[in-house]
Amino acid sequence: MALKDDIEGVKKEIGTEEQFLEGVIKSEIFIKKYKKPLIFFATLIMVIFVGYWANEFIQNSRINSANELYSELLEARDDAKLAKLKDKDFNLYALYMLNHGTADDLTSLANDNKVDYLLKEIISVQNGKQSPLLLNDYDAIVKGYELLKTGQIEAANAEFDKIAIDSPVRNLALNLKHYKGNK
Repeated sequence: MALKDDIEGVKKEIGTEEQFLEGVIKSEIFIKKYKKPLIFFATLIMVIFVGYWANEFIQNSRINSANELYSELLEARDDAKLAKLKDKDFNLYALYMLNHGTADDLTSLANDNKVDYLLKEIISVQNGKQSPLLLNDYDAIVKGYELLKTGQIEAANAEFDKIAIDSPVRNLALNLKHYKGNK
């Protein structure tokens, strides 16, 4: 019986080794058959990974240098640095000009397509124009308060009623309305 069990064990081992060798041979045949597409695919994956990493590195470097230029400009204005900032990050340049530029600079920035939409709205408000998107509720609060100061309570209440219910300044409007408007 022991000899029979040994022979069965050897047969199983040989069967396992045969399956392993068969798998290796099939893999070898597959690799030889699709060698070029596999190399192309692996190379493509590597190029995409390196390209993505390089792009991230370049973007971060550009952002950091623009931030450094902005910090230096806040300390002392330098036209050469201002021109570099304009080239590196136009929106940061527009933000600098919002605080340190002339009315003509702000007007030209408000009409420039490179400026971010919300920043363009802030520049328009800074120039004294009404913004349909930004600060409508704030404008209504300011107008209502000015009307309250002059004693025009009904007109002030009408301004406060323009503010949306879900607006963060709604409570302030209601407080002002109740303070002067409902005597």
